Amino acid sequence: FCRFQEDDMEGIHIVAFAEEDDPDGFEFLEILKQVARDNTDNPDLSIVWIDPDDFPLLITYWEKTFKIDLFRPQIGVVNVTDADSIWMEIRDDDDLPTAEELEDWIEDVLSGKINTEDDDDDDDDDDDDDDDDDDDDDDDDDDDDDDDD
Repeated sequence: FCRFQEDDMEGIHIVAFAEEDDPDGFEFLEILKQVARDNTDNPDLSIVWIDPDDFPLLITYWEKTFKIDLFRPQIGVVNVTDADSIWMEIRDDDDLPTAEELEDWIEDVLSGKINTEDDDDDDDDDDDDDDDDDDDDDDDDDDDDDDDD
C-alpha cells in the first residue's frame, strides 16, 4: 500500500510506525490501508510504513531522534533533510484515530497546514534564551576581572 517516490513533497515524507503482530499496531495498519485505498489516485500521497520489530537496533535511535514511543502506533511527517518531525497526537492505544480522522490529518499535511516547522518556534526561543544566559555569565566574569585591577 505504500508508494515511495524519491524526494516527493520536497524531502518531506509521511512515516508510520506500527508493529504488525501487535493488536493495536495491526488495527492501526488496517486503518492506514483503508486510507491508502481511498486515496489511490492521489499522486502526492506517499506513506512509508516501518515495523519497528524488523529493525530492533534502530528503535532507540528512532525514539530519541523523533521523540516518540515506538511501543505504540505512530504516524508523522519527517523532513529527511534535517530529521525534523511532527507526529499525530494519538492519545492512547484504546483511542486510535478513525480512517476519517487519519485522512483529515494527512490532508492537512499535504496542504501544508501541518508541517515540521510548526514546532520550531518554541525550540528556537529556548535555544536563544540559553545562549543569552551563557553570554551574561561571561559578562559577569569580565566585570569581576575589572574590579581586580
